[in-house]
Amino acid sequence: MAELKYWIWLSELFSKGSDKPGALLDYFETPERIFAASAEELAASGLVNQAETARIMRHSLERSEFILKECGRLKIRAVSLEDPLYPERLKNIYAAPPVLYVYGDLSGMDDNVVLGVVGTRHPTEYGKTVTDELCYQLTAAGAVIVSGCAVGIDAHAHMGALKAGGRTVGVLGCGLDVDYPAENKGLKRGILKYGGALISELPPGTTVSRKYFPTRNRLISGLSLGVVVTEAPVRSGSLITLNLALEQGRDVFCVPPHDICNPLYQGVVKPLRDGATAVYDINDILFEYYGEYSHKLVADKAVIRYVRQLNGDGSQRRVADGTAEAATDPSKEAPRPEPALSGNAKIIYEALDAEPLYVSELAEKTGLGLPDLLAALTEMEIDGLAVSFSGQRYARAK
Repeated sequence: MAELKYWIWLSELFSKGSDKPGALLDYFETPERIFAASAEELAASGLVNQAETARIMRHSLERSEFILKECGRLKIRAVSLEDPLYPERLKNIYAAPPVLYVYGDLSGMDDNVVLGVVGTRHPTEYGKTVTDELCYQLTAAGAVIVSGCAVGIDAHAHMGALKAGGRTVGVLGCGLDVDYPAENKGLKRGILKYGGALISELPPGTTVSRKYFPTRNRLISGLSLGVVVTEAPVRSGSLITLNLALEQGRDVFCVPPHDICNPLYQGVVKPLRDGATAVYDINDILFEYYGEYSHKLVADKAVIRYVRQLNGDGSQRRVADGTAEAATDPSKEAPRPEPALSGNAKIIYEALDAEPLYVSELAEKTGLGLPDLLAALTEMEIDGLAVSFSGQRYARAK
């Protein structure tokens, strides 16, 4: 097995999404042999031009060794293409990254129904609700949700999975130690808390850049059996993921537009016309996988859904079909004990009420800065202590 520093060295030679590392590996077999190759041997391969040959010849191991030290300091695992933890599905895509950087647990990805869920960063309330509900139900049925950990649809995909107590994987377009987006700090902690993972092909310290997001998208689809688009306008980065999924031979699913006259929903129209599967409930997705993955999918949990209670506060509760009447009868519910909280969560919980409050009002009541407040609220929502409403409003969960 090649030393990890050589794999990192190879991953840093070319721009992300380049197929050159894979082509060189096919020719030289190991990253050490690429490192040790002469200019004449590199030229003879016919895989690199003169400028690329010069770059390879002058590229030292110094940065690779620095990255390895940073990984050790930050407790990030660097996973090379030959590491058993590296997912086979991802290994077989075009331009598979030589190295993945991992927080959390990435094991067993090839043994599960993994679904990429993507959409706009500026969703409507309908898009948020549909994404949250679909991902809750898919996770309850045994699927693993993968998304980009960005604001908007990505965040709601992860949140739906976490509220079901399930596993979800966030694929970042920056280094794992970079706090972006700041408002998703609590979401990332929840992903790790529930046994999921955060991954990136970018080493620690890599700051946010628009150029990394399109290449990040190939990892979301590459990890997945299929990709679901829940809401997207015509010009949406999520459609890049959808096209990559098609190139990689993945299944493609789209939630039909909520309003055919509204451009906010029209990004899915062409894919649906071209043969993408329309999603009206989770069985439209899971039907593709029940045969091969029946041991992983729990059909009786596939009917789990949201029940929106009409008791004056608009709160939501999830129950299995057929139990809604018992769940919504207050006389049949045991009183909920006060949670044992500390730190910011305790301060926020005491400030929350049954009536939703805007984030700005909570910030004033608690004295907390917005990033810390939003991070704590996200974790409290995952743990069932807070309920979110449109317009960045939150109330105490019943």
